[in-house]
Amino acid sequence: MNYKNPIPVAVAMIFNSDRSKVLVGERCIEPFIGGDAMLGGFTNEGETPEVAARREVKEEAGRSIDEAPLQYESSAITHNNRLLLFFSTCVPEVLFDGVEDNNEMRNIRFISPDELQAKPLCFNLHQEALLNAWAKHRPDLFAATTPTPA
Repeated sequence: MNYKNPIPVAVAMIFNSDRSKVLVGERCIEPFIGGDAMLGGFTNEGETPEVAARREVKEEAGRSIDEAPLQYESSAITHNNRLLLFFSTCVPEVLFDGVEDNNEMRNIRFISPDELQAKPLCFNLHQEALLNAWAKHRPDLFAATTPTPA
């Protein structure tokens, strides 16, 4: 019998202190070179998804979020059988000032919902998970403005 078990992927939604922005970077590796994505990657054998998320942030951005509490947000399974586990945390934006480009990510920065709308994330399930997290934690960022009657 041949089992095709999902391969776990840990994704870090790193918000700024008031959750009005999220950390993204441009991918330097396939798939989607040049596309914006949140930081994350495969979970190693014997590693919890939370540890994997922290490790991936360190590898991709050169910064530690070991002291920041991680909160489980959601999960999804991709078309090619990857189990995505999304975790969020809040950090001061200054923690990621001056992140140097590397062989996996470049132009790592915080973006707002308006910037996300102008250039969506390259992975649809990441985009969906992020929008759901933002709607849960900061619904005011998406409040529709309605004209005031005259």
